[in-house]
Amino acid sequence: MAHRCDHGAVAGADVADPRLEIIYAESVRKLDQQAGVVDGLRSRTGLLLSAGAVSTSFLGPQALRAHAGWAWPSIAALGSLLLASVLLVAVLWPRSRWVFSHDISLLLDYYVEGENPRTVNWLIRSMSVKNERFHDRNKRRLWWLFLGYQLAAVSLGASVVLWLLHLKGIGQ
Repeated sequence: MAHRCDHGAVAGADVADPRLEIIYAESVRKLDQQAGVVDGLRSRTGLLLSAGAVSTSFLGPQALRAHAGWAWPSIAALGSLLLASVLLVAVLWPRSRWVFSHDISLLLDYYVEGENPRTVNWLIRSMSVKNERFHDRNKRRLWWLFLGYQLAAVSLGASVVLWLLHLKGIGQ
């Protein structure tokens, strides 16, 4: 016989479907992996930003000294570095719209303590579907961050090449 718990839900009347539990576990795994991708991208972005600073501080002064001043390769190199820096800072900029978990208060209010408590299977299914939506929304944001990172990497590479051209005396 089922009995009412003090939070209004029926205890003992509801057993989770193992198939739904597997689906829920997979949805959580996808969000965890995605959070790891965001963290990894930000780590690589910081390293790329540092590499840009080091390469310019090493190559820039040598190129300017070797050929007595500025020429189009050195100006273009600084422009490329500036573009890369802006893109990398944009990737690193904190964003509050990432969603990797649920609001526990809302879950309790809606699924457990509300006027119409839901079954365990309803909760698991609903959270799995919401996790998929979170993943898809995050995926679109992540795509833009990867694009910024890739453009910054190309721009930083161009900056190094341009400094090397100036060092060789090309474009004087």
